[in-house]
Amino acid sequence: EELKNTTIKMAEQSKVLNTPGAEKQTKRELFDALRQELEAPVLEKASKSVWELILDSNGLGKEISEMVEMVFS
Repeated sequence: EELKNTTIKMAEQSKVLNTPGAEKQTKRELFDALRQELEAPVLEKASKSVWELILDSNGLGKEISEMVEMVFS
């Protein structure tokens, strides 16, 4: 949910969508340009979120830690 909200906020603040004349481009051109603009920051945010889950000492992080420990048992 947080990633979704962050992505929506990035799109709303997008240079691509807020550039004068953007309405003259095709939808395909706008989507392609928006993807180029947002892909790296959105993937970075997603990656950080996943690592937070993995490193969390509760829930998923705990389960993954236990799996890693089993390798050494």
